[in-house]
Amino acid sequence: MRRIGVLSAGNDCPGINAAIRSIVVNGIEQEVEIMGIKDGFEGLLKDKVDILVRNSVSGILHQGGTILGTSLFTPEKEEELVAIKNKTIQYGITGYIILGGRSAVKNALNLQRYGIPSIIVPATIDNDLSFTDFSIGFITALEHVTQALDIIHSTAE
Repeated sequence: MRRIGVLSAGNDCPGINAAIRSIVVNGIEQEVEIMGIKDGFEGLLKDKVDILVRNSVSGILHQGGTILGTSLFTPEKEEELVAIKNKTIQYGITGYIILGGRSAVKNALNLQRYGIPSIIVPATIDNDLSFTDFSIGFITALEHVTQALDIIHSTAE
């Protein structure tokens, strides 16, 4: 059975739990085991990993943040990337799904140099990734700002 690692890199934003749930449910349907990595790549290096099953992601859609936690740690040094490659082999991970913004992109590029495949799910309220039109979290952030402006506008009147 194939095994994919899923983790968050950078800051959290609305919708990450929904994405994690979708990854797990689709993984089960495709007979791919999903390994949740807590606290980003920092968590991987500290063995904070768990196989995610349907019960792991049941009832998380309404929760803010991310059930996996996240980290701003970006492995860049050779020894850090070698350690990640070794952990990838140790856990039998065939690739990663990284949820995040610019730091997720940086992580994916660093992993690529060491032959570790990954894909990025754009998840940032900034919506500042050049390779995508929208990111998870952006619409929610925009809606909150719009609501706040509507309230201020009516108060100002």
